[in-house]
Amino acid sequence: MSDNIYKQLYDITNENIINSGSSFMNKEISFIYYCCNNPFTVDISEVLKIEATNEEFIQIVYLALLNRPIDPDGYDAWAAYFNLPQDEFRRNAIYGISNCPEFLICHKRIYNNIPVYYHENDVTENVKQPNIFLRGAYKVYRHCPKPVKKIFKKTAGRLL
Repeated sequence: MSDNIYKQLYDITNENIINSGSSFMNKEISFIYYCCNNPFTVDISEVLKIEATNEEFIQIVYLALLNRPIDPDGYDAWAAYFNLPQDEFRRNAIYGISNCPEFLICHKRIYNNIPVYYHENDVTENVKQPNIFLRGAYKVYRHCPKPVKKIFKKTAGRLL
C-alpha cells in the first residue's frame, strides 16, 4: 500500500520537475527505497536483494549509507563501473562507500554487514578492514578538545 503511495508521489513530482524543464535526480526505485526504509539503519543483506540496475543501485547505496543523493561527480566516477557484473558492482559500491570518511559521520546502524567489513580481494579470509580502526579513532576524536583534534588531524591527515 505505502509503496503505491510513494510511487504516485514520485510520478507527480517527476512530472512537475519535467514540466519545469529539469529532470529528477533519482530513479523511482531509489526514491521508493528511501521513503520506505528507516534512515537510521541499513540492512546490507536487504539492500543487496533489491532488483535494480547498477545505475539505480548506486543511487540506493548513497541514500542508504550516506543519507543523501549521489552528486554528479560521484555518479560520473561510478558510471565507469556500471558494466561490471551486478554482484561485483554491488560489493564494490557498498565496500567503497562504507570506507569513505563521509560514512563515518553518518552515524548509521548497519546490520548483516559482511560485505561492508570483508572484501573478496583479501588474501586471508575474514580479515577485518582498516575502516574499523577509523571508526574507533573518529569516536575518540569527536570527544577531544580542539588542541588534541589538531594533533589528530596532523597525524591522520584528511581521513578525519
